[in-house]
Amino acid sequence: WPSSQQLRQLADGSDHIAITVNGGAYGLGTNGIHHLDYFLFLTGRQNAEVRYAHLFDLPILSGRGERFRDFGGHYLVENERGSMLGCCLPASSAAPVMTIVGRNFTAIIDERTLDWTLTVRKPESTLPVYRCDADYVPTATGEMKYLPMDATTGLWADGEIALPNFTEASAAHDLLHAVLEKGGARGPYHYT
Repeated sequence: WPSSQQLRQLADGSDHIAITVNGGAYGLGTNGIHHLDYFLFLTGRQNAEVRYAHLFDLPILSGRGERFRDFGGHYLVENERGSMLGCCLPASSAAPVMTIVGRNFTAIIDERTLDWTLTVRKPESTLPVYRCDADYVPTATGEMKYLPMDATTGLWADGEIALPNFTEASAAHDLLHAVLEKGGARGPYHYT
């Protein structure tokens, strides 16, 4: 995905990135894991520490049946390249909005409208950094496109995209489980 590669290049040029995710009952296990995975991807790391986690008592039900439950809560994870603060409100139906901020760039991903916007400071700007948002221009906008699984598989089989290896994929699961454990939940987990 070109937008992810572009954000990764901008993140690589930053000493530190900050990510926030706020939304309703998207479920930390169901969708929150993708946010955590994106954080690890953008920071170029496979590890992070859970600095804070609080889970709400109200479970998030699943359309896949009564045996599945998910979690809402807030958390802060951090590694040497960035931090991520997330909130999933189980009593709200609001779609998540993600912000990504780094050295002279801001990205907003709105899962309600499936739109994303990237603004970057003009390279020739001489204004001091405390002039927040001065000399920023939108450089990319668009609709997030989710490919059907068969199309994704075809691109992977043709060598046009690389999927995460096991170590990369398990890092996001490990981080999610660390968030859930720090928040007081005990496995086995039954999110989908």
